[in-house]
Amino acid sequence: EYDKVKLSLNYACLNMKNENISTRDRQNFLPDGVLIDSTRSNSVSKSYEHRIEGRIDYDINENHRIRFRPYLNFQTYNTSSMSTGSTLESADGLVASLDDLINKSSNTVSSKMNGYDMNANLNYRARLGNPGRSVSVEVGGSLTKNYSNSVDSTRVLTYEEAVEIKDEFTSQNRITDNRGYRLNGSLMYTEPLSANSQLNLQYRVNYRYSDYERKTYLWDAANSIFNPDYDDDLSTVYNNGYITHRVGPGYNYSKNRDVITASVYYQYSTLAGDYELPRNFKREHSFNDIVYFARLRKNFNPTNNLMFTARSSTNNPGISQLEDILDTSNPLSVRIGNPDLKPSYSHFGMLHYNRSSITKGTTFMIGGGVNIISNSIVDSTVRATSSRPVELPNGEMLQESGSFSKPVNMNGSWSVHSMVGFGLPLKFIKSNLNFNGSVRYTESPSIVNGEENKTKGQYYELGVILGSNISENLDFTISYNGGYSLAKYSVASSQDTEMFTHNASLRFKWITWKGITLTGNANYSRYQGVDDYLMCNLYVGKKVFKNQRGEILFGVNDMFDNSTSYSRTINDQYIQNSYSNTIGRYFNIRFVYTLRNFGQASDE
Repeated sequence: EYDKVKLSLNYACLNMKNENISTRDRQNFLPDGVLIDSTRSNSVSKSYEHRIEGRIDYDINENHRIRFRPYLNFQTYNTSSMSTGSTLESADGLVASLDDLINKSSNTVSSKMNGYDMNANLNYRARLGNPGRSVSVEVGGSLTKNYSNSVDSTRVLTYEEAVEIKDEFTSQNRITDNRGYRLNGSLMYTEPLSANSQLNLQYRVNYRYSDYERKTYLWDAANSIFNPDYDDDLSTVYNNGYITHRVGPGYNYSKNRDVITASVYYQYSTLAGDYELPRNFKREHSFNDIVYFARLRKNFNPTNNLMFTARSSTNNPGISQLEDILDTSNPLSVRIGNPDLKPSYSHFGMLHYNRSSITKGTTFMIGGGVNIISNSIVDSTVRATSSRPVELPNGEMLQESGSFSKPVNMNGSWSVHSMVGFGLPLKFIKSNLNFNGSVRYTESPSIVNGEENKTKGQYYELGVILGSNISENLDFTISYNGGYSLAKYSVASSQDTEMFTHNASLRFKWITWKGITLTGNANYSRYQGVDDYLMCNLYVGKKVFKNQRGEILFGVNDMFDNSTSYSRTINDQYIQNSYSNTIGRYFNIRFVYTLRNFGQASDE
């Protein structure tokens, strides 16, 4: 019966080319100073992708239904990049002379990749007589394959008192073949307890298998070819299986828009790995967790409500974090796993209150939350300098300015936040004015050069938005958001940092004589002491078709050609400023048609 079946199919073919120019300046913390890393890179990537998504809905009758969701993806991806960098050591974060120079490096990478991802999920749900009594079954799976062939070449020049003392060149050909599959299933039963409450019981199982092979071939300088035999120490061959069982009850209550939802689950996971390279061994791990979720929503009236949410979650360590295998593929960033890692466990709670007045047109909201993590998985990192050489577990010496990291469990990670907002109408200009503010405090631990480091962060934000409601022909929004952040480090207190950020924007649309339109937006961003830019877009258009549902626009994006992509990263190991190129100024023509459904308009 075709009226009971709904079928939809979506196909997409993507052919993309991206060119990226970026810079990165990073200050890595040391107990008595910092290492300053500066990197400039250029990269070009090309990808070609076929994507197919399907939906099949079969409503057998009012009590039985089937849902099927298949997905296919085939992709090829080629990339090449060139980068140069330098590392300097400084006591105060400022470079005084060339004597601070430790090394210079250059790197080229080219790679070719291809792969596929095929997955599907089938769900069956049946109502069993009484309203609220049901059973649902879901099964699914996926099959993936990713293959890559890359060449990574690096030259490092080491300096002492501005004099070059060493020139090292390495080149590696890495061939990686990663295949895997996933199987999952679930069974859920619901039983009504009353007209307003329901009990449910759920069981889920998920199994993931991966067969991973990475062979690394080193450059033979004497013969100017890659060695035909792979290097055992830099190659990895293993397979692993990860199975998770999850079972537990849940409770739902709903009456007069008041809602209570609660659930608790026991989760048991096992991870088994079988290694062939770089050495032959087997490893098994098991994890036992209990997680919960609760939500209470109390509606005092249609415009006045309070909501409380509490939940927990776990983060089990992955196979790469558990394997005590030294990864020296990047001589400046060496890593090893930790077989003694435990899962991290987090607790989150949030309280939110909202009140509005239909007659006055005002809104008010206030809320806050807390997040506490025990056994956080963090890095223990040591850096090699001329005065502090570092010996690796294999007996070799870590290259000067290089880092050696190992994941460990630590307590003491937490964050709290609060927010408030208030809105009111301004009748004399037919607009709405909204104010908002937030405060957030964080603390996270790590280990830097054998010393416990605590990073404490403070973040404050204030914002204001003025939105118009003048007429159908004129619409504008003006907003401003200001922020202040402060980060303090127990290991390197001299590197405590603060920053003010400002962001102001204007957006407008004006429909003038005979449907001629003027559309524009401007955004000004300032990172005090670092960067600032103004980006403006402007379009002139003409309304067309019946009821002016269509619009043709011609305009310019980034009118002044000065936009910048900037980001700052602050964590327990370093402070990093990153810049990358943007598309820049360009002209375009757009066509917009407004669909109207059930008397309501929505832009497409």
